[in-house]
Amino acid sequence: MRDVSQEDLENSITNDLKILWGGRLPTWDEFKTASKAGRVKANKGIGIKAIGLKGIPRSFWLLFGVVTPCGMFAVPIGCIILAIFGVVGWLTLIPALFASWFLYKVSLEGAADAIRYGAEENEALYNALVSRGAFLFNPPSR
Repeated sequence: MRDVSQEDLENSITNDLKILWGGRLPTWDEFKTASKAGRVKANKGIGIKAIGLKGIPRSFWLLFGVVTPCGMFAVPIGCIILAIFGVVGWLTLIPALFASWFLYKVSLEGAADAIRYGAEENEALYNALVSRGAFLFNPPSR
């Protein structure tokens, strides 16, 4: 039995989206309407990979592509260094690891919001991301 790859998952999401929309991918206008209504779920894994693409606002890239990932590593390393020098106890590493996990989750959520927001503003970005399985949303209910 073969392993499921990230590409297989992305294709599955794209196929699910096509099924929801009657065999086609939704248009950019349909996406913008759904996004403004809060119906769009963005793929966090694709968000992290795509946060540096042209069309993603630089503020999102700076915060969720640079600051929070760096903090994710800096907090536990800083606690280890401070513990080595006796400034704090070794037990501070426990909250530092929790803070690192929290920053990781913030990075993922922020990256997902970044690609959703960027795709709302840029049709070319939307077209590139939707075919990769970046978004999942239902047609409007009638």
